[in-house]
Amino acid sequence: MRTIGQNIRYYRKLRGYSQEKLAEMAGINDKSVGFYETGKRIPPVINLVAIAEALEVTMDELCGINLPEPRIELEREIMRAVRGVLREYEVQKIK
Repeated sequence: MRTIGQNIRYYRKLRGYSQEKLAEMAGINDKSVGFYETGKRIPPVINLVAIAEALEVTMDELCGINLPEPRIELEREIMRAVRGVLREYEVQKIK
């Protein structure tokens, strides 16, 4: 089982974010992200919530509880990409 720090790194890389980008999105110090990922510090709950929101994952996923199967995560990534394209082109429905 991965640690919280390993999960932060996993989901951050999955989204293609740098540590600085994640920190900016979560409203935390960019050095903190590095400390969390390496296990040098344990993130406070308020930062975990902000990181989970920025990474678009649940707290359970971030903490390693009931991690989805890789296939499910791939399906979620595909759906996020599709929603992004639909928003970009202002498409309301797929015909």
